[in-house]
Amino acid sequence: MRTIRLGTLNVPGIRNKTGETIKGLEEIKQDITLLTETKNKGNGVEILGPYLHFYSGVSKEKRAKRGVLF
Repeated sequence: MRTIRLGTLNVPGIRNKTGETIKGLEEIKQDITLLTETKNKGNGVEILGPYLHFYSGVSKEKRAKRGVLF
């Protein structure tokens, strides 16, 4: 049987903290992490370091606020 490690992190404005966030995720060794208050715009999927990143935030025309990714 395999254990899956889940967790959450509050990362206000991830754009300027991507490297720091990836390093932190590698240290805590979680399989799935939900990041809140990322202030991303739009919706999508991308690769950040060794992670597959699904995100959703406000539309691109609006001021960046809120946002979540996992």
